[in-house]
Amino acid sequence: PLLQDYLEHRDSLGKGSFSSVGKKFFQDDKTLENFAIYKMDPQQHFQVESLLEKKSGSFSEIIGQNQVLFNRLFSLSAKTDRLIQAPWNDERFFILLSENIGQDRYLFILNVRLPEISEIFHTSQGDRTLFLADASLNWVQGPKDFKNSFETELFPQLKLGQSVLTQSAQEMTTNKNNQPDLVSIAKVGFGNLWVVSQIPKAKALTALQLLMRQSIFFFIFILGIVGIVSWLGSRTLTASLSHLYQATQKISQGDFQVNIPISSHDEVGALAQNFNEMAKEVSRLLSQTAEKARMENELKTAQMVQETLFPATNAQLSDLQLSGFYAPASECGGDWWYYSEIQGKILFWIGDATGHGASAALLTSAAKSAATLIETMSVEPAKILELLNRSIYEVSKGKLMMTFFVAQYDPQTGIISYANASHEPPFLIRKSDTYKKKNLEPLVEHTNPRLGHHGDTQYQQAKFKLEDGDQILFYTDGIADIRSPEDEAWGERKWLKSFTTVLNNHATAQQTVTEFTDNFQKFRNNTTLKDDVTFFLIKKGA
Repeated sequence: PLLQDYLEHRDSLGKGSFSSVGKKFFQDDKTLENFAIYKMDPQQHFQVESLLEKKSGSFSEIIGQNQVLFNRLFSLSAKTDRLIQAPWNDERFFILLSENIGQDRYLFILNVRLPEISEIFHTSQGDRTLFLADASLNWVQGPKDFKNSFETELFPQLKLGQSVLTQSAQEMTTNKNNQPDLVSIAKVGFGNLWVVSQIPKAKALTALQLLMRQSIFFFIFILGIVGIVSWLGSRTLTASLSHLYQATQKISQGDFQVNIPISSHDEVGALAQNFNEMAKEVSRLLSQTAEKARMENELKTAQMVQETLFPATNAQLSDLQLSGFYAPASECGGDWWYYSEIQGKILFWIGDATGHGASAALLTSAAKSAATLIETMSVEPAKILELLNRSIYEVSKGKLMMTFFVAQYDPQTGIISYANASHEPPFLIRKSDTYKKKNLEPLVEHTNPRLGHHGDTQYQQAKFKLEDGDQILFYTDGIADIRSPEDEAWGERKWLKSFTTVLNNHATAQQTVTEFTDNFQKFRNNTTLKDDVTFFLIKKGA
Protein backbone atom coordinates (compact mmCIF):
# COMPACT_ATOMS: atom_id res chain seq x y z
CA PRO A 1 0.00 0.00 0.00
CA LEU A 2 2.82 2.42 0.80
CA LEU A 3 4.50 1.78 -2.52
CA GLN A 4 1.21 2.24 -4.38
CA ASP A 5 0.52 5.45 -2.47
CA TYR A 6 3.98 6.81 -3.34
CA LEU A 7 3.69 6.02 -7.05
CA GLU A 8 0.21 7.54 -7.32
CA HIS A 9 1.47 10.91 -6.05
CA ARG A 10 4.31 11.55 -8.48
CA ASP A 11 4.78 15.10 -9.73
CA SER A 12 5.48 16.29 -13.30
CA LEU A 13 9.23 15.61 -12.81
CA GLY A 14 8.52 12.03 -11.84
CA LYS A 15 9.29 12.46 -8.16
CA GLY A 16 6.89 10.67 -5.88
CA SER A 17 5.58 11.57 -2.42
CA PHE A 18 3.46 10.09 0.34
CA SER A 19 -0.07 11.28 0.97
CA SER A 20 -1.41 11.98 4.45
CA VAL A 21 -3.25 8.66 4.31
CA GLY A 22 -0.04 6.82 3.44
CA LYS A 23 1.88 8.51 6.26
CA LYS A 24 -0.86 7.67 8.75
CA PHE A 25 -0.85 4.05 7.56
CA PHE A 26 2.92 3.93 8.21
CA GLN A 27 2.62 5.44 11.67
CA ASP A 28 -0.23 3.13 12.72
CA ASP A 29 1.46 -0.11 11.62
CA LYS A 30 3.57 -1.22 14.60
CA THR A 31 5.67 -3.61 12.53
CA LEU A 32 7.05 -0.85 10.27
CA GLU A 33 10.22 0.99 11.36
CA ASN A 34 11.53 2.77 8.25
CA PHE A 35 10.66 3.01 4.56
CA ALA A 36 13.35 4.48 2.29
CA ILE A 37 13.08 5.12 -1.44
CA TYR A 38 16.33 5.41 -3.44
CA LYS A 39 16.69 6.56 -7.04
CA MET A 40 19.73 5.79 -9.18
CA ASP A 41 21.56 8.90 -10.41
CA PRO A 42 23.44 9.21 -13.74
CA GLN A 43 26.62 7.93 -12.02
CA GLN A 44 24.83 4.64 -11.18
CA HIS A 45 24.64 5.54 -7.49
CA PHE A 46 21.52 5.32 -5.40
CA GLN A 47 20.40 8.52 -3.69
CA VAL A 48 17.59 8.88 -1.13
CA GLU A 49 14.52 10.42 -2.77
CA SER A 50 11.99 9.96 0.06
CA LEU A 51 12.01 8.56 3.60
CA LEU A 52 9.49 7.59 6.29
CA GLU A 53 10.76 7.00 9.88
CA LYS A 54 9.06 6.16 13.13
CA LYS A 55 11.96 7.78 14.92
CA SER A 56 13.64 10.70 13.23
CA GLY A 57 17.22 9.92 12.15
CA SER A 58 16.91 6.20 12.97
CA PHE A 59 17.42 5.05 9.39
CA SER A 60 20.54 7.19 8.90
CA GLU A 61 21.89 5.86 12.18
CA ILE A 62 21.39 2.26 10.99
CA ILE A 63 23.17 3.00 7.72
CA GLY A 64 26.03 4.72 9.53
CA GLN A 65 26.57 1.78 11.83
CA ASN A 66 26.25 -0.85 9.05
CA GLN A 67 27.69 0.78 5.95
CA VAL A 68 29.35 -2.45 4.76
CA LEU A 69 26.05 -4.31 5.14
CA PHE A 70 24.13 -1.75 3.11
CA ASN A 71 26.75 -1.67 0.39
CA ARG A 72 26.22 -5.43 0.05
CA LEU A 73 22.45 -4.99 0.04
CA PHE A 74 22.67 -2.37 -2.70
CA SER A 75 24.86 -4.73 -4.69
CA LEU A 76 22.46 -7.66 -4.22
CA SER A 77 19.43 -5.56 -5.19
CA ALA A 78 20.93 -4.96 -8.64
CA LYS A 79 20.80 -8.74 -9.27
CA THR A 80 17.28 -9.52 -8.09
CA ASP A 81 13.89 -7.82 -8.07
CA ARG A 82 13.04 -8.67 -4.47
CA LEU A 83 15.28 -9.51 -1.53
CA ILE A 84 14.77 -10.19 2.20
CA GLN A 85 17.60 -10.05 4.70
CA ALA A 86 17.92 -10.31 8.51
CA PRO A 87 21.51 -9.16 9.04
CA TRP A 88 21.36 -9.20 12.85
CA ASN A 89 19.63 -12.61 13.14
CA ASP A 90 16.85 -11.08 15.22
CA GLU A 91 13.31 -9.80 14.59
CA ARG A 92 14.55 -6.97 12.34
CA PHE A 93 14.16 -7.66 8.61
CA PHE A 94 14.99 -5.65 5.51
CA ILE A 95 12.71 -6.09 2.48
CA LEU A 96 14.28 -4.69 -0.69
CA LEU A 97 12.53 -4.24 -4.02
CA SER A 98 14.25 -2.92 -7.15
CA GLU A 99 12.11 -1.69 -10.04
CA ASN A 100 12.43 0.25 -13.28
CA ILE A 101 9.74 2.95 -13.33
CA GLY A 102 9.74 4.74 -16.64
CA GLN A 103 13.37 5.57 -17.48
CA ASP A 104 14.48 5.51 -13.83
CA ARG A 105 15.77 2.74 -11.58
CA TYR A 106 14.41 2.70 -8.01
CA LEU A 107 15.30 0.80 -4.85
CA PHE A 108 12.69 0.50 -2.08
CA ILE A 109 13.92 -0.55 1.38
CA LEU A 110 11.39 -1.44 4.08
CA ASN A 111 12.67 -2.01 7.63
CA VAL A 112 10.19 -4.11 9.66
CA ARG A 113 10.05 -5.99 12.92
CA LEU A 114 8.56 -9.50 12.69
CA PRO A 115 8.92 -11.10 16.12
CA GLU A 116 6.52 -14.00 15.35
CA ILE A 117 8.50 -15.02 12.24
CA SER A 118 11.80 -14.65 14.06
CA GLU A 119 10.54 -16.78 16.95
CA ILE A 120 9.80 -19.69 14.59
CA PHE A 121 13.41 -19.91 13.42
CA HIS A 122 15.12 -19.03 16.73
CA THR A 123 13.42 -21.79 18.71
CA SER A 124 13.96 -25.49 18.04
CA GLN A 125 10.75 -27.45 17.39
CA GLY A 126 11.51 -30.47 19.55
CA ASP A 127 14.18 -32.42 17.69
CA ARG A 128 13.60 -30.42 14.51
CA THR A 129 15.58 -27.31 13.65
CA LEU A 130 14.41 -24.73 11.10
CA PHE A 131 16.62 -22.32 9.17
CA LEU A 132 15.78 -19.53 6.75
CA ALA A 133 18.20 -19.07 3.84
CA ASP A 134 18.41 -17.11 0.61
CA ALA A 135 18.64 -18.53 -2.93
CA SER A 136 22.37 -19.05 -2.50
CA LEU A 137 21.72 -21.01 0.71
CA ASN A 138 23.27 -18.26 2.80
CA TRP A 139 22.13 -17.92 6.39
CA VAL A 140 19.22 -15.48 7.00
CA GLN A 141 17.56 -16.68 10.21
CA GLY A 142 17.90 -19.62 12.58
CA PRO A 143 18.94 -20.65 16.11
CA LYS A 144 21.99 -18.56 16.99
CA ASP A 145 23.96 -21.47 18.48
CA PHE A 146 23.62 -23.42 15.20
CA LYS A 147 24.80 -20.72 12.84
CA ASN A 148 28.42 -21.83 12.73
CA SER A 149 27.64 -25.54 12.08
CA PHE A 150 24.99 -24.51 9.60
CA GLU A 151 27.38 -22.43 7.49
CA THR A 152 30.38 -24.78 7.75
CA GLU A 153 28.73 -28.22 7.54
CA LEU A 154 25.07 -28.19 6.46
CA PHE A 155 25.10 -25.62 3.66
CA PRO A 156 28.16 -27.04 1.83
CA GLN A 157 26.47 -30.44 1.67
CA LEU A 158 23.21 -28.90 0.44
CA LYS A 159 25.02 -26.92 -2.25
CA LEU A 160 27.13 -29.88 -3.35
CA GLY A 161 26.33 -30.82 -6.93
CA GLN A 162 23.29 -28.46 -7.16
CA SER A 163 23.44 -26.14 -10.18
CA VAL A 164 19.76 -25.18 -9.74
CA LEU A 165 18.16 -25.10 -6.30
CA THR A 166 15.05 -27.32 -6.11
CA GLN A 167 12.75 -28.54 -3.36
CA SER A 168 14.18 -31.80 -2.05
CA ALA A 169 14.98 -33.96 0.98
CA GLN A 170 18.22 -35.81 1.65
CA GLU A 171 20.13 -37.64 4.36
CA MET A 172 23.40 -36.20 5.72
CA THR A 173 25.62 -36.34 8.82
CA THR A 174 26.91 -33.28 10.73
CA ASN A 175 28.91 -32.75 13.92
CA LYS A 176 25.69 -31.71 15.61
CA ASN A 177 25.09 -35.22 16.96
CA ASN A 178 27.21 -37.49 14.72
CA GLN A 179 23.98 -39.23 13.71
CA PRO A 180 22.37 -39.17 10.24
CA ASP A 181 19.81 -36.39 9.82
CA LEU A 182 16.99 -35.88 7.30
CA VAL A 183 17.33 -32.44 5.77
CA SER A 184 14.68 -30.95 3.45
CA ILE A 185 14.49 -27.60 1.69
CA ALA A 186 11.36 -25.83 0.40
CA LYS A 187 10.77 -22.50 -1.30
CA VAL A 188 8.94 -19.86 0.73
CA GLY A 189 7.42 -18.16 -2.33
CA PHE A 190 8.43 -14.61 -1.37
CA GLY A 191 11.73 -12.76 -1.49
CA ASN A 192 13.53 -15.72 -3.05
CA LEU A 193 13.80 -17.35 0.40
CA TRP A 194 14.08 -21.04 1.30
CA VAL A 195 13.26 -22.94 4.50
CA VAL A 196 15.68 -25.66 5.60
CA SER A 197 14.40 -28.30 8.05
CA GLN A 198 16.77 -30.63 9.92
CA ILE A 199 15.62 -33.59 12.07
CA PRO A 200 17.42 -36.74 13.31
CA LYS A 201 16.58 -39.67 11.06
CA ALA A 202 15.88 -41.95 14.04
CA LYS A 203 13.31 -39.52 15.42
CA ALA A 204 11.61 -39.21 12.05
CA LEU A 205 11.41 -42.99 11.66
CA THR A 206 10.16 -43.35 15.25
CA ALA A 207 7.23 -41.14 14.40
CA LEU A 208 6.59 -43.20 11.27
CA GLN A 209 6.68 -46.46 13.22
CA LEU A 210 4.30 -45.03 15.82
CA LEU A 211 1.96 -43.96 13.04
CA MET A 212 2.06 -47.46 11.53
CA ARG A 213 1.23 -49.09 14.89
CA GLN A 214 -1.64 -46.68 15.40
CA SER A 215 -2.91 -47.35 11.89
CA ILE A 216 -2.88 -51.15 12.46
CA PHE A 217 -4.74 -50.77 15.75
CA PHE A 218 -7.25 -48.43 14.15
CA PHE A 219 -7.75 -50.90 11.27
CA ILE A 220 -8.46 -53.78 13.66
CA PHE A 221 -10.86 -51.58 15.64
CA ILE A 222 -12.73 -50.48 12.52
CA LEU A 223 -12.84 -54.10 11.26
CA GLY A 224 -14.52 -55.18 14.51
CA ILE A 225 -17.04 -52.35 14.35
CA VAL A 226 -17.82 -53.17 10.71
CA GLY A 227 -18.36 -56.83 11.61
CA ILE A 228 -20.85 -55.97 14.37
CA VAL A 229 -22.71 -53.44 12.25
CA SER A 230 -22.79 -55.87 9.30
CA TRP A 231 -24.28 -58.61 11.47
CA LEU A 232 -26.98 -56.30 12.83
CA GLY A 233 -27.64 -54.83 9.39
CA SER A 234 -27.85 -58.22 7.70
CA ARG A 235 -30.75 -59.25 9.92
CA THR A 236 -32.76 -56.16 8.93
CA LEU A 237 -31.69 -56.51 5.29
CA THR A 238 -32.67 -60.21 5.20
CA ALA A 239 -36.12 -59.46 6.60
CA SER A 240 -36.70 -56.64 4.11
CA LEU A 241 -35.49 -58.76 1.19
CA SER A 242 -37.84 -61.55 2.27
CA HIS A 243 -40.78 -59.13 2.08
CA LEU A 244 -39.59 -58.02 -1.36
CA TYR A 245 -39.36 -61.63 -2.56
CA GLN A 246 -42.88 -62.42 -1.38
CA ALA A 247 -44.15 -59.29 -3.18
CA THR A 248 -42.48 -60.31 -6.45
CA GLN A 249 -44.15 -63.72 -6.17
CA LYS A 250 -47.57 -62.06 -5.91
CA ILE A 251 -46.88 -59.79 -8.86
CA SER A 252 -45.73 -62.75 -10.99
CA GLN A 253 -49.18 -64.27 -10.29
CA GLY A 254 -50.90 -61.09 -11.48
CA ASP A 255 -51.71 -59.68 -8.03
CA PHE A 256 -50.60 -56.06 -7.94
CA GLN A 257 -52.35 -55.23 -4.69
CA VAL A 258 -49.18 -55.55 -2.62
CA ASN A 259 -47.87 -53.38 0.18
CA ILE A 260 -44.41 -54.07 1.60
CA PRO A 261 -43.87 -52.86 5.21
CA ILE A 262 -41.05 -50.30 5.38
CA SER A 263 -38.88 -50.91 8.42
CA SER A 264 -35.84 -48.75 7.58
CA HIS A 265 -34.86 -45.55 5.83
CA ASP A 266 -31.84 -46.95 4.00
CA GLU A 267 -31.54 -48.09 0.39
CA VAL A 268 -33.58 -51.24 1.05
CA GLY A 269 -36.34 -49.16 2.65
CA ALA A 270 -36.29 -46.83 -0.36
CA LEU A 271 -36.46 -49.89 -2.63
CA ALA A 272 -39.49 -51.20 -0.76
CA GLN A 273 -41.22 -47.81 -1.03
CA ASN A 274 -40.44 -47.60 -4.75
CA PHE A 275 -41.73 -51.17 -5.16
CA ASN A 276 -45.06 -50.23 -3.52
CA GLU A 277 -45.37 -47.18 -5.77
CA MET A 278 -44.45 -49.25 -8.83
CA ALA A 279 -47.15 -51.82 -8.03
CA LYS A 280 -49.76 -49.05 -7.69
CA GLU A 281 -48.60 -47.44 -10.94
CA VAL A 282 -48.70 -50.77 -12.83
CA SER A 283 -52.21 -51.39 -11.51
CA ARG A 284 -53.27 -47.92 -12.65
CA LEU A 285 -51.66 -48.39 -16.08
CA LEU A 286 -53.43 -51.74 -16.53
CA SER A 287 -56.73 -50.02 -15.82
CA GLN A 288 -55.89 -47.24 -18.27
CA THR A 289 -54.80 -49.78 -20.89
CA ALA A 290 -58.12 -51.59 -20.59
CA GLU A 291 -59.97 -48.28 -20.94
CA LYS A 292 -57.80 -47.30 -23.91
CA ALA A 293 -58.46 -50.63 -25.58
CA ARG A 294 -62.20 -50.09 -25.11
CA MET A 295 -61.99 -46.60 -26.63
CA GLU A 296 -59.86 -47.81 -29.54
CA ASN A 297 -62.43 -50.51 -30.23
CA GLU A 298 -65.19 -47.89 -30.26
CA LEU A 299 -63.12 -45.70 -32.60
CA LYS A 300 -62.62 -48.67 -34.93
CA THR A 301 -66.38 -49.14 -34.97
CA ALA A 302 -66.85 -45.43 -35.69
CA GLN A 303 -64.27 -45.68 -38.48
CA MET A 304 -66.11 -48.58 -40.05
CA VAL A 305 -69.36 -46.61 -39.86
CA GLN A 306 -67.74 -43.50 -41.36
CA GLU A 307 -66.29 -45.49 -44.27
CA THR A 308 -69.87 -46.23 -45.36
CA LEU A 309 -70.42 -42.48 -45.86
CA PHE A 310 -68.03 -42.37 -48.83
CA PRO A 311 -68.85 -43.48 -52.40
CA ALA A 312 -66.78 -45.66 -54.73
CA THR A 313 -63.53 -43.91 -55.66
CA ASN A 314 -63.93 -44.47 -59.43
CA ALA A 315 -67.10 -43.99 -61.47
CA GLN A 316 -68.53 -43.07 -64.87
CA LEU A 317 -71.38 -40.57 -64.40
CA SER A 318 -73.11 -39.85 -67.72
CA ASP A 319 -70.36 -38.26 -69.82
CA LEU A 320 -68.11 -37.58 -66.80
CA GLN A 321 -65.16 -39.67 -65.58
CA LEU A 322 -64.63 -39.49 -61.77
CA SER A 323 -61.78 -40.67 -59.55
CA GLY A 324 -61.15 -39.74 -55.93
CA PHE A 325 -58.95 -40.34 -52.86
CA TYR A 326 -59.49 -40.07 -49.09
CA ALA A 327 -57.07 -40.67 -46.15
CA PRO A 328 -57.91 -39.60 -42.57
CA ALA A 329 -55.23 -38.22 -40.24
CA SER A 330 -56.59 -40.34 -37.35
CA GLU A 331 -59.06 -43.18 -36.88
CA CYS A 332 -61.93 -40.86 -37.76
CA GLY A 333 -61.64 -37.93 -40.15
CA GLY A 334 -63.34 -34.60 -40.62
CA ASP A 335 -63.35 -34.59 -44.45
CA TRP A 336 -66.27 -35.89 -46.52
CA TRP A 337 -66.88 -36.13 -50.24
CA TYR A 338 -69.73 -37.62 -52.23
CA TYR A 339 -71.51 -37.69 -55.59
CA SER A 340 -75.03 -38.67 -56.63
CA GLU A 341 -77.35 -38.65 -59.66
CA ILE A 342 -80.79 -37.17 -58.97
CA GLN A 343 -83.46 -36.57 -61.63
CA GLY A 344 -80.95 -36.50 -64.48
CA LYS A 345 -78.49 -34.17 -62.73
CA ILE A 346 -75.28 -35.01 -60.94
CA LEU A 347 -74.35 -33.52 -57.54
CA PHE A 348 -70.78 -33.27 -56.21
CA TRP A 349 -70.26 -32.70 -52.47
CA ILE A 350 -67.02 -32.01 -50.54
CA GLY A 351 -66.57 -30.60 -47.02
CA ASP A 352 -64.03 -30.20 -44.25
CA ALA A 353 -65.13 -30.10 -40.58
CA THR A 354 -63.18 -28.25 -37.93
CA GLY A 355 -60.20 -30.38 -36.89
CA HIS A 356 -60.31 -34.16 -37.14
CA GLY A 357 -61.15 -37.08 -34.90
CA ALA A 358 -64.40 -38.26 -33.33
CA SER A 359 -66.10 -34.83 -33.07
CA ALA A 360 -65.32 -33.98 -36.71
CA ALA A 361 -66.51 -37.43 -37.80
CA LEU A 362 -69.86 -36.85 -36.07
CA LEU A 363 -70.22 -33.60 -37.98
CA THR A 364 -69.57 -35.33 -41.33
CA SER A 365 -72.18 -37.95 -40.38
CA ALA A 366 -74.69 -35.16 -39.78
CA ALA A 367 -73.79 -33.63 -43.16
CA LYS A 368 -74.25 -36.98 -44.91
CA SER A 369 -77.64 -37.52 -43.24
CA ALA A 370 -78.80 -34.05 -44.26
CA ALA A 371 -77.52 -34.57 -47.81
CA THR A 372 -79.55 -37.78 -48.16
CA LEU A 373 -82.73 -35.84 -47.44
CA ILE A 374 -81.75 -32.82 -49.54
CA GLU A 375 -81.16 -34.99 -52.63
CA THR A 376 -84.90 -35.74 -52.77
CA MET A 377 -85.84 -32.05 -52.92
CA SER A 378 -84.37 -31.14 -56.34
CA VAL A 379 -82.94 -27.78 -55.22
CA GLU A 380 -80.09 -25.57 -56.45
CA PRO A 381 -76.57 -25.56 -54.82
CA ALA A 382 -77.23 -22.31 -52.92
CA LYS A 383 -80.35 -23.79 -51.35
CA ILE A 384 -78.47 -27.01 -50.61
CA LEU A 385 -75.90 -25.06 -48.55
CA GLU A 386 -78.70 -23.20 -46.78
CA LEU A 387 -80.34 -26.47 -45.70
CA LEU A 388 -76.97 -28.05 -44.78
CA ASN A 389 -76.10 -24.98 -42.71
CA ARG A 390 -79.29 -25.27 -40.65
CA SER A 391 -78.61 -28.94 -40.01
CA ILE A 392 -74.95 -28.38 -38.98
CA TYR A 393 -75.87 -25.41 -36.78
CA GLU A 394 -78.54 -27.42 -34.94
CA VAL A 395 -76.03 -30.20 -34.29
CA SER A 396 -73.05 -28.07 -33.17
CA LYS A 397 -74.73 -24.89 -31.90
CA GLY A 398 -71.96 -22.82 -33.47
CA LYS A 399 -69.13 -24.67 -31.61
CA LEU A 400 -68.10 -26.77 -34.62
CA MET A 401 -68.19 -25.55 -38.21
CA MET A 402 -67.57 -26.94 -41.65
CA THR A 403 -66.40 -25.59 -44.99
CA PHE A 404 -68.33 -26.96 -47.93
CA PHE A 405 -68.59 -26.91 -51.71
CA VAL A 406 -71.56 -28.19 -53.75
CA ALA A 407 -71.68 -28.41 -57.55
CA GLN A 408 -74.57 -29.55 -59.76
CA TYR A 409 -73.95 -30.75 -63.35
CA ASP A 410 -76.62 -30.91 -66.07
CA PRO A 411 -75.50 -33.41 -68.76
CA GLN A 412 -78.08 -32.00 -71.21
CA THR A 413 -76.63 -28.46 -71.23
CA GLY A 414 -73.13 -29.01 -69.83
CA ILE A 415 -73.86 -26.28 -67.24
CA ILE A 416 -72.33 -26.58 -63.75
CA SER A 417 -73.90 -24.54 -60.96
CA TYR A 418 -71.97 -24.28 -57.69
CA ALA A 419 -72.00 -22.63 -54.26
CA ASN A 420 -69.06 -22.32 -51.86
CA ALA A 421 -69.15 -22.07 -48.04
CA SER A 422 -65.56 -20.84 -47.45
CA HIS A 423 -64.10 -24.09 -48.83
CA GLU A 424 -60.92 -24.38 -50.86
CA PRO A 425 -62.09 -23.34 -54.37
CA PRO A 426 -61.87 -26.23 -56.87
CA PHE A 427 -59.72 -25.77 -59.97
CA LEU A 428 -61.35 -25.67 -63.42
CA ILE A 429 -58.91 -27.07 -65.98
CA ARG A 430 -59.80 -26.21 -69.54
CA LYS A 431 -58.69 -28.63 -72.23
CA SER A 432 -55.17 -27.86 -73.45
CA ASP A 433 -52.29 -29.55 -75.27
CA THR A 434 -49.91 -28.68 -72.40
CA TYR A 435 -50.88 -27.99 -68.82
CA LYS A 436 -49.16 -25.50 -66.54
CA LYS A 437 -50.12 -23.84 -63.30
CA LYS A 438 -51.75 -20.96 -65.18
CA ASN A 439 -54.24 -23.47 -66.67
CA LEU A 440 -55.73 -24.05 -63.18
CA GLU A 441 -58.62 -21.59 -62.76
CA PRO A 442 -59.98 -21.42 -59.17
CA LEU A 443 -63.79 -21.20 -58.92
CA VAL A 444 -64.03 -18.09 -56.76
CA GLU A 445 -67.19 -16.46 -58.08
CA HIS A 446 -68.80 -16.39 -54.63
CA THR A 447 -67.34 -17.27 -51.21
CA ASN A 448 -69.99 -17.63 -48.48
CA PRO A 449 -69.68 -18.16 -44.68
CA ARG A 450 -68.91 -21.58 -43.27
CA LEU A 451 -71.66 -24.01 -42.34
CA GLY A 452 -72.70 -23.90 -38.69
CA HIS A 453 -71.61 -20.30 -38.03
CA HIS A 454 -75.14 -18.86 -38.05
CA GLY A 455 -78.40 -20.73 -38.52
CA ASP A 456 -79.99 -18.31 -41.03
CA THR A 457 -77.14 -17.64 -43.51
CA GLN A 458 -78.14 -17.05 -47.13
CA TYR A 459 -75.83 -18.38 -49.88
CA GLN A 460 -75.13 -17.26 -53.44
CA GLN A 461 -74.24 -19.47 -56.39
CA ALA A 462 -72.53 -19.19 -59.78
CA LYS A 463 -72.43 -21.26 -62.96
CA PHE A 464 -70.34 -21.99 -66.05
CA LYS A 465 -70.37 -24.40 -68.98
CA LEU A 466 -68.15 -27.48 -68.97
CA GLU A 467 -66.76 -28.33 -72.41
CA ASP A 468 -65.46 -31.68 -73.69
CA GLY A 469 -62.00 -32.39 -72.29
CA ASP A 470 -62.44 -29.96 -69.38
CA GLN A 471 -61.63 -31.20 -65.86
CA ILE A 472 -62.36 -30.04 -62.29
CA LEU A 473 -60.26 -30.87 -59.23
CA PHE A 474 -62.12 -30.77 -55.88
CA TYR A 475 -59.89 -30.96 -52.75
CA THR A 476 -59.44 -30.07 -49.07
CA ASP A 477 -56.56 -28.13 -47.51
CA GLY A 478 -54.89 -31.27 -46.12
CA ILE A 479 -52.90 -31.78 -49.35
CA ALA A 480 -50.61 -28.81 -48.67
CA ASP A 481 -49.98 -30.07 -45.10
CA ILE A 482 -48.47 -33.41 -46.19
CA ARG A 483 -44.96 -33.66 -44.70
CA SER A 484 -41.82 -35.65 -45.40
CA PRO A 485 -39.88 -37.65 -42.74
CA GLU A 486 -37.64 -34.55 -42.42
CA ASP A 487 -40.78 -32.51 -41.49
CA GLU A 488 -40.72 -30.61 -44.80
CA ALA A 489 -44.18 -29.50 -45.93
CA TRP A 490 -45.26 -30.38 -49.47
CA GLY A 491 -46.84 -26.96 -49.76
CA GLU A 492 -49.11 -25.45 -52.42
CA ARG A 493 -46.36 -24.76 -54.98
CA LYS A 494 -45.04 -28.34 -54.94
CA TRP A 495 -48.38 -30.12 -55.07
CA LEU A 496 -49.71 -27.93 -57.88
CA LYS A 497 -46.52 -28.51 -59.87
CA SER A 498 -46.85 -32.26 -59.33
CA PHE A 499 -50.51 -32.21 -60.36
CA THR A 500 -49.93 -30.28 -63.62
CA THR A 501 -47.08 -32.65 -64.48
CA VAL A 502 -49.41 -35.62 -64.01
CA LEU A 503 -52.09 -33.97 -66.15
CA ASN A 504 -49.65 -33.96 -69.07
CA ASN A 505 -48.94 -37.68 -68.63
CA HIS A 506 -52.43 -39.21 -68.68
CA ALA A 507 -55.70 -39.01 -70.53
CA THR A 508 -58.16 -40.47 -67.97
CA ALA A 509 -59.16 -39.12 -64.56
CA GLN A 510 -58.34 -42.42 -62.85
CA GLN A 511 -54.78 -42.50 -64.26
CA THR A 512 -54.21 -38.88 -63.23
CA VAL A 513 -55.43 -39.47 -59.65
CA THR A 514 -53.44 -42.71 -59.30
CA GLU A 515 -50.10 -41.13 -60.32
CA PHE A 516 -50.77 -37.98 -58.29
CA THR A 517 -51.47 -40.16 -55.23
CA ASP A 518 -48.24 -42.11 -55.81
CA ASN A 519 -46.27 -38.85 -55.95
CA PHE A 520 -47.38 -37.54 -52.57
CA GLN A 521 -47.14 -41.00 -50.97
CA LYS A 522 -43.48 -41.17 -52.01
CA PHE A 523 -42.88 -37.69 -50.60
CA ARG A 524 -44.70 -38.60 -47.39
CA ASN A 525 -42.93 -41.98 -46.99
CA ASN A 526 -45.39 -43.21 -44.32
CA THR A 527 -45.09 -40.03 -42.24
CA THR A 528 -48.15 -39.38 -40.06
CA LEU A 529 -50.62 -37.02 -41.71
CA LYS A 530 -51.15 -33.61 -40.08
CA ASP A 531 -54.65 -33.31 -41.56
CA ASP A 532 -57.12 -35.39 -43.57
CA VAL A 533 -56.31 -35.62 -47.29
CA THR A 534 -59.30 -35.64 -49.67
CA PHE A 535 -59.65 -34.87 -53.38
CA PHE A 536 -61.45 -36.08 -56.49
CA LEU A 537 -61.18 -35.26 -60.19
CA ILE A 538 -63.94 -35.18 -62.81
CA LYS A 539 -63.34 -35.05 -66.57
CA LYS A 540 -65.87 -34.55 -69.33
CA GLY A 541 -65.63 -36.83 -72.32
CA ALA A 542 -63.18 -39.64 -73.12
